[in-house]
Amino acid sequence: MLDLHQLALLLLALKLGFSAQLVVANDVPSVQVLSEMRKMLEDWSKLPPGKEGHCQVTRGDWCGPYIEQVPVPSRPAPRGDVSCPNDCGGVGNCDYDTGACYCPAGYGGGDCSEERKRPCWRMGPDKRDLDWIKYPEWSHSRCAGICDEDIAMCYCPPETKYGHVLPPEGSPLGSSPMKIGRPLYWCQPSSDKNNNSIKWGTVPYPDLFGEHGWCNADVSSFRCPCRLDGLVGDLCNIRTEMFCANQCT
Repeated sequence: MLDLHQLALLLLALKLGFSAQLVVANDVPSVQVLSEMRKMLEDWSKLPPGKEGHCQVTRGDWCGPYIEQVPVPSRPAPRGDVSCPNDCGGVGNCDYDTGACYCPAGYGGGDCSEERKRPCWRMGPDKRDLDWIKYPEWSHSRCAGICDEDIAMCYCPPETKYGHVLPPEGSPLGSSPMKIGRPLYWCQPSSDKNNNSIKWGTVPYPDLFGEHGWCNADVSSFRCPCRLDGLVGDLCNIRTEMFCANQCT
């Protein structure tokens, strides 16, 4: 799936004559190519408003009439009138044509009110690992921070500067966290704060939880991968809406 920035680079690369396969495959365009693409994107962002600016790189006569269209007030898309049970528990999406609920990860049942958690490996009731040292087994979902048990996603613990803060107790189903924080998935420490060895981790403790580590520093000396769809940027702090190009036709 491509985010909007990647799609813009793809279109610019095609404009420069590079194949779509080169841009979207594992072979990454050269630094020079990316620099040229970014420069074109910046130049386009400075175009004057109106027909002259927007249409100067188009072919044919369609662009001018398109730009000069009179705005039409938006209105809700048409939908059916079949209601869903219990408003899908406040977490799901209702198909108003059929009355069926589509539940997000972590929830199920006819009205999405059944919690179907996906806990991280060796997770305790506080959503943290039971014991880093006592249990030496590795698992891809084992979490050294705090676990979002809806999707088994690991984040920095809430006591760190960029920790994940859960919604208050008693919040409605599907409530968003008070703070998302930085992801810690597959980013596991090789020791604890007392330098005791951890068999299932590979990252030095200070790189994750130290003053200049991933979970505490504004610009950290070490970076964990974002992993989660829609979470991008060097610090995993940019949320984007993911989509399939042309909705997969």
